[in-house]
Amino acid sequence: MKIGFLSDLHIMHNTNMIEEALDVVVQAAKSAEIDKLFIAGDTSESYKITLDFVDLLSGAGIDTYTIFGNHEYWSIDYEGAMELKHDKYIHGKVIPLINDYVVIGLDGMFDYSFVLDVDNYSNRRLPQDKHRLKRMGKSTFDLNRNNIKRHEEVFDDMDSKLISLLRKYKDKNIILMTHYVPSSEFILYTDYDDTWNANNAFMGSTKYQKLAEEYGVDKVIFGHTHNQFNKVINGVSYHCNPIGYKNYEFIEPFRERVKNRLKVFEI
Repeated sequence: MKIGFLSDLHIMHNTNMIEEALDVVVQAAKSAEIDKLFIAGDTSESYKITLDFVDLLSGAGIDTYTIFGNHEYWSIDYEGAMELKHDKYIHGKVIPLINDYVVIGLDGMFDYSFVLDVDNYSNRRLPQDKHRLKRMGKSTFDLNRNNIKRHEEVFDDMDSKLISLLRKYKDKNIILMTHYVPSSEFILYTDYDDTWNANNAFMGSTKYQKLAEEYGVDKVIFGHTHNQFNKVINGVSYHCNPIGYKNYEFIEPFRERVKNRLKVFEI
């Protein structure tokens, strides 16, 4: 069985029409001969467009599942997302595969830990206070556009869901798919831009790595950071292969970018 993963398609930035994005992803998936496709968030800036896109992919013969990234939450709040009845939206859900593999979906959230709990020179120059960091994030990150306002409560709810699923499926081969960054190993710090470093507070959580190691997760798939990573840490395999923004972060054709960044595993 072949399963494929994509993230950060940002189709409204990279194509003129949803039909073009559909053709690009369908052709990449068919070329790779995958059986199921999983998308780790930030497909679009509208949860409705994202779910419609997933439905179109499934209708085209690509069995597709998604979680939401921070961009989908520009158009819906967390309570609204939890009320959605859509089989292909898998936050807090499990998709069974073969050979005792399962995919656990989690939208993910941040808890400031990449700034508050990671001790390095860059972080020592930053406010060591969540409220001050949040004020910075509202002016320099996407917190004003994001419909999730009670970030800490949402993080706790997601954390509870994740731990419950990890415990339930601890005897399986777990692939955890989340949008947010799971380890400070994948955070980029600079010695000259404190705004950049402060925004790391909103990239994810150190807790995801700890839980992955505690419960013997096989693979963690993530996005959010538009940087590519494929690395094993303490026995856990981490993969981030995002698409990103055309003409800003990449100049190669969108079709080639999707084909090259589609991460495929055979299980």
